[in-house]
Amino acid sequence: MSSQAPNEARVIPLRPHTARPSSGPPT
Repeated sequence: MSSQAPNEARVIPLRPHTARPSSGPPT
């Protein structure tokens, strides 16, 4: 359970960062 908490927190900030149209179009 303790391992899942930090794991999800790392995926959440990474998701919007890559899906941002700042780098390119969201294909």
